[in-house]
Formats: sequence, structure tokens, C-alpha cells
Amino acid sequence: VLTNGLSAEYGRLSGGAITMITRSGGNAFHGSGYGFLRNDKFNANDWNSNRFGRPIGEFHDNVFGGTLGGPVRIPKLYNGRDKTFFFLNYEGTRRSTGSNSATTGVPTPLERQGDFSQSLIDAGLPVAIYDPLTGRPETGRVVRDPFPGNRIPQARINPMSKIYLGYYPEANRPAQPGSSHDQNFIGTTTAPYTNDRWTGRLDHNWNSRNATHFTLTRFDDDRSANRWLSALQAVNFTTQTAHTISLEHTWTMTPTTLLTLRGGFVRLASTGGSSVDGSIDASGWPMQSQVVSLLGGTRGRVPSIGTGDTIAALGGGSVNNLRDTSYTGMVSLQKLVGKHTLKFGYEHRRYYSNVTSGGNVGYGTQRSVTSKYFDQRAPTGSGFA
Repeated sequence: VLTNGLSAEYGRLSGGAITMITRSGGNAFHGSGYGFLRNDKFNANDWNSNRFGRPIGEFHDNVFGGTLGGPVRIPKLYNGRDKTFFFLNYEGTRRSTGSNSATTGVPTPLERQGDFSQSLIDAGLPVAIYDPLTGRPETGRVVRDPFPGNRIPQARINPMSKIYLGYYPEANRPAQPGSSHDQNFIGTTTAPYTNDRWTGRLDHNWNSRNATHFTLTRFDDDRSANRWLSALQAVNFTTQTAHTISLEHTWTMTPTTLLTLRGGFVRLASTGGSSVDGSIDASGWPMQSQVVSLLGGTRGRVPSIGTGDTIAALGGGSVNNLRDTSYTGMVSLQKLVGKHTLKFGYEHRRYYSNVTSGGNVGYGTQRSVTSKYFDQRAPTGSGFA
């Protein structure tokens, strides 16, 4: 790790630099293997799960890998002793973490029908909702009339809202005191993670003054999460694959002069974002064509609707695709002159980056939409209404 006093060959840096050298094989075959394990079977239950009377959440963490190196030998064809060597390395990670005590709010059966006559808010106050279409000026403010019986007529419920209401699960636990729906649903979350890292190196000594090595690496990374609440719940995901190729030749021109030639290539392909369940087909939903265009389709992504309440939002989705490619070429000449080391070189880098992002449309509401006065939310109104 280089933190200060960097030489000229380390450019395009705002902080320190990390230099890495891959391991090479030798004249004898050597290998190793290892594993690391953590598991919820070895752990005590956590405080939250105990509080809700639920078992411990999922926790698996496995890291394993191995190495193998030695001379390249092809029976009856080639013996690479003292000349050609290989080295291989692999490391994998399999991790899954979660909780059995994730809580959120879902609407009550009456609230799904637009009936807020039994709903509570503000630590136990009955909900009072007002019709936003009845606003009129009164003493310098806009005042509204209440919905009769705190019930919204079925004809006034938005068609998209009716679709989303159908994707809420039923409550499976009592709501928090003073509320009709706060944290009345408990579920189990899991977040699986997979990672694989491969490294291969091939070395060849042409003679006592010339040597070449080739390195190839691959990196795979996948992250996701489960939909613990609803099929219309948007969850994040990321899939990445990266390749690195490097070829280097070293020529010892004289005992005090070293010439190095290196070429490299790095490619990163990343797909991420969030999505609802892919089985949901929103092609028949009452959405404007502009909304469908912004979403980029009718599967995997739908508009997100925030409730302005302790009831969970549903819908959503986004896409963030990245394709990065870089090429590097370098020539370096190092010369020992007495007690001094002189180094000259040239490096050329070429970067290509392509990013595609978007696919998200969101709607939201707030308590003041159904309050008596728009400029004074409490103590009336309901964000979910």
C-alpha cells in the first residue's frame, strides 16, 4: 500500500495506491484448500426475534477455496521444468442473512374498502378524513367537508389503488397500541449473496534474460433479497461479472538495465436495480402510455405508490446497467547508476463506459390531502386515505 511519495508511474489517483503481484508456480506441485463457516445453528437467538416469540433468522456464511501450482507438463510432449509454470486460485463465498422479525403495516379489512370509521391515528385518536374535492375559502384558508361516516365511496377509489390493495397480505399480528395498522404484519427476510473469484497465471522463462507471464482473473458477484411482504414489493438485486487480462514481458538487457512491456484489459458488466415479481403483467393496468414508456415495459417494474403512512409502499422497480471497458499499455525502462535508480516509462489508458439507468416512476400522497385544512395536517386526515 503506497500512501505518499508516489512515483510518476502512479497517476490518476486522489489517495493511496495498492500494488498487487499474483503468485506464480514453481518446479514442484503445491496446492492448498481451506474453508470458513458461520451458521445460525451456532448462534443464540437475537433480541428482536425473542421479543416476537420467533426463531432465529437465517445466517449462513461459507468461504472456501484452494490453490494449485507447479510446472506445466504434457506427458511425452513437453516438460516445463525450469521454464513454464502455472498457478490457479479459486475462492467462493456463499452467504445468506435474514431476520424473522421484520415488521411493517398493512391496511385493515375496512380500510381496504375505504372505510376509516374504525381507524386510529396519533396514538389513539379516531381518524377523520375530509373530501379534497370540497375545498372552499373560509377566513383566508381552504376548508373541506368530511366524508360522511369517514367512508370513501367506492367510485372515488382510484383504479390503480384498487389493484395495489389486492397485493397487500392480511395482518398477522396486533397493531401497535393507539394505531389500527402500525406494524401489524411480521415477516421473514433473507438476502442471499454469492461470490466467485478465479485467478490463473502462466509463466514462461525463455532464457536467463527474458521472461513472460500471463494472468487471467474472473470475478462473479450476485446479491438479491426476498419479497417477504408482497409480490408487488420491489427488492434490490445486483449481478456483476468482471474479467482482467494482463500480459507482461521482462527483458534484462544488462545487469543494470531492465525493460518491461505490459498490456492489460479490464471488462466489467454490471446489472442492477430493483424489481417486483416477474410474474406480474401490468399490461392491462390503467396506466398512461408515457408511464409505460418511462418504466420500459410492463413486467418487473410498475409505478411505486407511497402511502404517507405507516402502511408499506408497494410497487417500484429500476434498472442500472453498467458496461465498463479499459485498455492499458505500458513500457518501462529501469536503470541502475551507482547508488541511484532511474526509471522511465510511458503508459496509455483507454476507458469506455456505457450506463443505462431509469425505469422508475413513483407516486405518493400525504396526510394533508384528506385533512380539514391543507396547511394543517393534524389532527385530521390520513395519509393512506
